[in-house]
Amino acid sequence: PGVDQKRWSASGTYTTKMTDGWWSTSLAWGRKTVEGERYDAFALESSLNWEDWTLFGRGEMTENYELIAPDHEHEDEEGHHGPTHKVGKVSVGLVRDFRIAPNLKLGVGGLYAFNFVPEEIEPVYGGDPNGAMAFVRLKLE
Repeated sequence: PGVDQKRWSASGTYTTKMTDGWWSTSLAWGRKTVEGERYDAFALESSLNWEDWTLFGRGEMTENYELIAPDHEHEDEEGHHGPTHKVGKVSVGLVRDFRIAPNLKLGVGGLYAFNFVPEEIEPVYGGDPNGAMAFVRLKLE
């Protein structure tokens, strides 16, 4: 609150039909400028759909000053921004869809994420900053 920000973004997507499905890839960039400081973020994601399966992945990198509480050396006037850190994440997953009605599918899937954080903030993220997730989804067609 009370801090002006400028934000820019650009993205592109390529999609093509495959033998039994689709392949789609997107690349995105964003920049946030706060009080003359620039913070960039990038993301690359792709998915391959064939029959009732979807394989997907995403890689991202961001510069962020809101990951940990500030120490007195890095504290801003309002006391809520710490030092800037570059962090990244790569995730891969798989979903299997099951038709449950003429225009409705139930998807069951999972993903695993590899997180990359600088050594100085590893203790905040714990010994193993990676994670896994199982999920279900409903898809209208």
